Order: sequence, then structure tokens, then C-alpha cells
Amino acid sequence: MSSEQPLVELPALNDSTFLAWDDDSGPGHSAALDFVVPEDGDYYLGVAGALSSAGVVTSGDYRLLLGFDNPAVLDATGAIPNGAQIAVQDEQVLGTPGRIQEYTGSLSTDKPAATLKLYDFDPGEELTFFVEATSGDLKPVLLLRDYAGKPVRVTNVQGSTSLASLDYIFPEGCEAYTLSVVAAKIDGQQTTGDFRLLAGVDDP
Repeated sequence: MSSEQPLVELPALNDSTFLAWDDDSGPGHSAALDFVVPEDGDYYLGVAGALSSAGVVTSGDYRLLLGFDNPAVLDATGAIPNGAQIAVQDEQVLGTPGRIQEYTGSLSTDKPAATLKLYDFDPGEELTFFVEATSGDLKPVLLLRDYAGKPVRVTNVQGSTSLASLDYIFPEGCEAYTLSVVAAKIDGQQTTGDFRLLAGVDDP
């Protein structure tokens, strides 16, 4: 999810989420990661499809090569698997992790709404939003629209609270959805202030 440049925002999000990550630094579009273990403990390695320029998560088969103290693994040249057990697959931990993003903004009498374009989603994925006012007297309304601009979910429409949440499971045709954060009016007066929005996919 992003208002302008989602692919530009992803590196900063990854930096704040993972100990180390990589995309495309190996041969072609492959990923290559070098990580010096700082201390004893359990570490988890995840493999996920990257976002395309259209904001769609890519998919397909992959081959994963792991090695200890062997730089040849980084470009897959001269690195021959020898049966060493470095990692075990744990479906409970590494199955399909949820995706969460934070967005902050401000609403005023001149700008009473902020509309965010959403990535395309697969049928059956669950999208959850939580918004809270962080300043002023803002009472935020959440409005989810489909590709045609038709509202499919709305919450806190009366502006009764300073926070709101909604969830939506996508049917077929999950492209070009938008989410609007709208400042409610109370007794005809426009509420204003800053807000913080959390968006999660398959992570209620």
C-alpha cells in the first residue's frame, strides 16, 4: 500500500523489519544474502515473492542454496551442496506471514480526506485496517472502495470515536481498490488532526 511510490518505500520498511534482506543482488533477478551471526540463538530465513512494478507479488519455483563461511554461495559459482544441514523448514513459522504497513498523515479543513491506492490482492486474502487520531479533535472515518469507486466497507461514519477499524476478505477481481481516511463532521463542524494508519494483509 502506498500513496505515491510503493517500490521506493519498501527498502526502508524491510530495513526496519529484518536483520538482513536482499532482492536482485545475485545473478539476474536472484537474491544473495551474506549475514554474520551476532550471537547464539534461533534465526529464521524467509523466501517470498517480490513486488513487480505493477505492485503484484511475483510467484514461481525457486532454488535455495545455504552455506557457512563460503562466499561462493553468493553467486552460486563453485558452491557444491554436500549434505550439510543448516536449516529446516518450519511451515508453522514460515508458512504465509502476514504483511503490515504503517502510514501517517494529517487532515484539515482544506484537506478533509486522504485516499490511498492499494496493491492488487489475491482472492481470499484478508485486509485489515486500524486508524487512530494522534492530535487535534480528529474523528477518522475509513472508507474502502472497489475498482469502480463503489464503497464496499465503511466504519465510524458518525465520527463517534477517535479510532476505527475494518476488515475485508477479497473476492475475485481485487484490483484498483482504494482506502480513504476521512475527517468526520460533528454537529456541522469539521474535525481535524493527525492520524496513524496500520494496514495488514492476513494479519488481523
